Amino acid sequence: MTGYLPGPDQNAADQLLLLVTKKALPESSRNPSIRKQDVLRALKADEEQLFPAPCLIEQAAELLAREQEDEFVDAILSKRHDPIIIHAGGGVGKTAMAHRVSNRLQDECEVVLNDSFGNGGYRSTISPRHRHEVACCQIANELATKGLCHPLIPSNLANAADYLRAFNRCLTQAMEVLVVENAHAKIVIIIDAADNAQMAAQECDERTSFPRDLLRQSLPKGVVLVCLDLSRFDAAPLIAFTAPKETDYGTETDG
Repeated sequence: MTGYLPGPDQNAADQLLLLVTKKALPESSRNPSIRKQDVLRALKADEEQLFPAPCLIEQAAELLAREQEDEFVDAILSKRHDPIIIHAGGGVGKTAMAHRVSNRLQDECEVVLNDSFGNGGYRSTISPRHRHEVACCQIANELATKGLCHPLIPSNLANAADYLRAFNRCLTQAMEVLVVENAHAKIVIIIDAADNAQMAAQECDERTSFPRDLLRQSLPKGVVLVCLDLSRFDAAPLIAFTAPKETDYGTETDG
């Protein structure tokens, strides 16, 4: 179970063994199959917990390019291995540019656009997007759906450090798969509204948020972390972001 759970969980292994044993008995002869739902139920999880924070950024019909977009893309595709922070005021268009760049890179990289804002629901107690167990499972399982790594199944026994280690393991596995076909492959993780995640953590009296901890983590070679924020909440290389003064962006979807 090590490859699927964020930390040690002997009870989970015992429950799976019990499930297999039960299905092998004569009384299960009419229904011997073990389905995905059976496994998740044995592990005290469900599909919603595998994808607890889907991206809610609206798909606008047309987004105008910013003058910094090419610089942003060049920084991502360069050989650098440092995190990138896009810093700008509210409503300038960070989210819109992240969406454009995410689409633009799809043919060159594996891109995951992680939505920490959640259409304003980042303070939700039902799905706290700032927490490690939520963000790690969402991003890792998006990669898993593409066959790049094992699914990451949440566990009540795991802590933030366990989730970060498991997340790194998923990223390493995904890069190992990708470099077989492309030695220069990259995984680009774009975290929108990273500052909102930290704000939510502080409101919950929690030590830190997933984006802040991920910025401090050593990621596997080939993984590029990009954070978009309002207040530059942590130290990292910065690409300045300003809208052209003489251009009317009134019809653009801002973020």
